[in-house]
Amino acid sequence: MRAIQIIKPRKIAMLDDAPKPKPVEGQVLVKCSHIALCGSNMGQYTGEGLWADIDFPNPVGWAGHENTGIIEESRCQGWEPGELVLAQPRAILALQNISCQNRRRSQDYRRTRPTSPASS
Repeated sequence: MRAIQIIKPRKIAMLDDAPKPKPVEGQVLVKCSHIALCGSNMGQYTGEGLWADIDFPNPVGWAGHENTGIIEESRCQGWEPGELVLAQPRAILALQNISCQNRRRSQDYRRTRPTSPASS
């Protein structure tokens, strides 16, 4: 699978052969369409601040953990493959999979897949 990895300050690599995580009970696997560097990644990226004094390269999954994508595989009731999701982890332990417990059940938060201007 593809992933990004901070390999040294101010250097991000695109990996084409990162190991594909296998979701366990209560998790989903998301095929990301867009990723972002979180504020927690900025010290690693700039080499300054709280996260600057760490070993490089960073583990796969640390950078880009805020993302959008489509559920590819689900081991979580109510989260179906093909659903569009936004992942914004609330703890460092939730970097690669989305927890069932964090899902908002209100229909107000369920959206259909948006159409892009290119497909209109």
